[in-house]
Amino acid sequence: MTHDPMTEQAAAYALNAMSEQERTEFEAHLETCPECQHVLADLQEGAALLGRAEAGDVPELFRRRVLNAIADEPQEPATSVEAAAAVRPPWRTRITGIAAVLVAVMATVAVVAALTGGTTAGDVRTAADAVVVAVAPTPDLTAEVDGTFTYSETESASVLTLAGLPAVGDDATYQLWFVGEVIEASATFTPGDGNAVEVVIDRTPGDAGLIGITVEPSGGSLQPTTPILITAELDA
Repeated sequence: MTHDPMTEQAAAYALNAMSEQERTEFEAHLETCPECQHVLADLQEGAALLGRAEAGDVPELFRRRVLNAIADEPQEPATSVEAAAAVRPPWRTRITGIAAVLVAVMATVAVVAALTGGTTAGDVRTAADAVVVAVAPTPDLTAEVDGTFTYSETESASVLTLAGLPAVGDDATYQLWFVGEVIEASATFTPGDGNAVEVVIDRTPGDAGLIGITVEPSGGSLQPTTPILITAELDA
């Protein structure tokens, strides 16, 4: 076995989507491949994270997209076990549909933590005083971006979740702003390959009336240098 094509097999293993023969063969490979052991650990963590979505650890926005992707997988007509075994391609070249979805999720969700105190996105979302507001693109952004901004005073933290975010160049970044009587700079972030991002911020909006997101030079700016592309009005 070569190492290059093993990510999909590791995902299939993490989701228990292998036959006994495939599982045995993959486990034999795992014994001598630290790289695949590391990949498998990450994928098992991702699978467990999706399973804990009801506890608030995974944004519903991402969970919904995963479920939709699974539902969109083409279904093969029912056939006998013998016939299926005869036509089923070897696991070295087969990319199991659901496993491929998990691999996509792992590549899609870029989690950016700006916290120093260990508060998680789940902590903020499940807080009794959590406030959730929808974000929306401004006319300056033509992409169909959706998401939420959640904050909790008891947790002293906020979570920004976005999907459909266009990629930016290596010399640019998205930046969050709290807009009130003054404009305060906050976290910078870039989307993953699937154009989704989750940012945990170690503060709440305070007196800000809205949040705004702009594209800034890499490293961020002290004040916005481009028009606001995404915004959300905050509860007073």
